Amino acid sequence: MAAHTASMGASLPPEPAMELQQLFVEDHRHCEALLDALRDHVRRGHIVDAWRGCVSLRLTLENHLEAEEEELFPCFERVTGITHGTTDLMLAEHGRMRELMNQMAGALGAGDCEAAMDRIASLEALLAQHSRKEEYLVYTVCASPEADLGALERALRHHWHRTPTQGPDSPRQ
Repeated sequence: MAAHTASMGASLPPEPAMELQQLFVEDHRHCEALLDALRDHVRRGHIVDAWRGCVSLRLTLENHLEAEEEELFPCFERVTGITHGTTDLMLAEHGRMRELMNQMAGALGAGDCEAAMDRIASLEALLAQHSRKEEYLVYTVCASPEADLGALERALRHHWHRTPTQGPDSPRQ
């Protein structure tokens, strides 16, 4: 397996795969920007704007997580042959992100800005380290010549089909 992994790292993915991989990376940055905006609204006590930001982040993040779980993680497992470990960790972190989103929404619904800020800080830290792991490992493997490029394309179609405010040609705000 080590020789196989080393050879994957030495080869560059085809251009279309790199473009698809970059779109997932950009989606991570978009989620981080939505979380930053949400934090600013909560910090200022703008509960209505914070609630709107929470809904937007929740929809965007959930669609992203589903695309990874349904397409990218199975692709990663097929290419690497690792069916437990990496994806189990990623799935556990996805579950924790969902828990934090639910707790944050509950805090906002109760008007508890302090509790919401605590959940935002936790989600921000988890999202940052989780995204980097995916970008450097899962996305790289899924964009490798050994992978099924169609998995990335299906994941993107799934994601943007279900995201009501975004599309592959929509500008990021």
